[in-house]
Amino acid sequence: MDSQIWKTWQEILSTSGDRDIVLYGRSEDWLPKTLKRIKDRVAYIVDKNPMYQGCEYDGIVIHDPEVLLRPKAQKEYVVITSSIYDEIYSILFKAGYIPGEDFCCCPEYKDYSSLSSLKSLSYRVVLSSSDYLDQSRARSSVLGGGIFLYDIASCEYEKKVEGIYRQIIQFNSGYLAVEYTKGEVHVFDKKFLLLDIIKLSEPNFCGLSYSPRYDIFAVVNASSDTISIIDFKSRRKIDQIAYGNTFNRKNKKDMSSYHLNDCFISGDSLYVTMFSLSGRWKVGVFDGGLVEFNLQNLSLNPEVLAKDAWMPHSPAIIDDEICYLDSMRGNLMTCNQYVTAHFDFFARGLDGDGQYYLIGASENMYFCRNKNVHDRGPTMVNAGFSLYDRTNNIQRFFPMMKSMNIHDLVML
Repeated sequence: MDSQIWKTWQEILSTSGDRDIVLYGRSEDWLPKTLKRIKDRVAYIVDKNPMYQGCEYDGIVIHDPEVLLRPKAQKEYVVITSSIYDEIYSILFKAGYIPGEDFCCCPEYKDYSSLSSLKSLSYRVVLSSSDYLDQSRARSSVLGGGIFLYDIASCEYEKKVEGIYRQIIQFNSGYLAVEYTKGEVHVFDKKFLLLDIIKLSEPNFCGLSYSPRYDIFAVVNASSDTISIIDFKSRRKIDQIAYGNTFNRKNKKDMSSYHLNDCFISGDSLYVTMFSLSGRWKVGVFDGGLVEFNLQNLSLNPEVLAKDAWMPHSPAIIDDEICYLDSMRGNLMTCNQYVTAHFDFFARGLDGDGQYYLIGASENMYFCRNKNVHDRGPTMVNAGFSLYDRTNNIQRFFPMMKSMNIHDLVML
């Protein structure tokens, strides 16, 4: 529907001018709320139910809606006061009424409309999980890790691929996903059939992104704080970034000082999130950030785009904005450092189109760290994802109770 049908009460009065106002729909909720606002301007009410026609409501006569279709010199201004506003919109529009100029919806149920729109979305979501199936391990779950397909219309999902998967991205008509324990990038078609396996140098790769411009992909190793650039056709490593010179350390246990994790490529830029810009996350200094590398000259020091983030993940460019998740705080960050929305869970996994965003939720193993955060309520500790409507600042949550960690997701 045309956005012009949403008016404030003052806009209704000014737009209608000296015309009669007609209310379309004898509802038990929105009709009395409307009359409280503009009763002295209402000429009559219309409703298609013949039981109401010829009767009065609060002293106002109710007619058949056909009266609005009769030829006349000037159209009345119609305010829709019925929940079937989509149907009424079509009737009025076909009759020559102009949205906004000749009719609008009751302002009282704009929120109801936004909720209905959110509930009617029929996205499918591809999710990756890094859970272990071994219940003796801390990061395990009943279902174990893998790649899942979730239908939000039916609230049903199924595992499509078994494995310990971190970042997953769309690639051609299928997907690329990085398998954490095996040290492999897996190539799938759109039905999740495994087409190819690209062997990496070691396990614990977490981030993955592809550049169609250069036909390369980047993989980020969270243990060694390295970024490998691999030619897709030859499968050959053509460059490697050792962030903070940690790659040459002899003591492997101390290699992850920065905890680089997820990445995203756009044009000549490679964006990477990490737990600590100073390299001290293992001693409790979570001064995380988002940095940008230049793919044309990877020897240059990266630009720091955001800092003071707490375990950030999931860099992306959505609707021309650099976004990431300040995971521990549960914040969706846009416009560099702006908190667009807050979620009461460990947020990891991000996709969206500028109005609707998907934010993955993982069980928070360190929720006690949040108990002293000012004005923060209880922390949610189950897995799933939120479908967030940025325009109206509302969300719906889709649980995955048998999983523990969601690492990444893709909106279909």
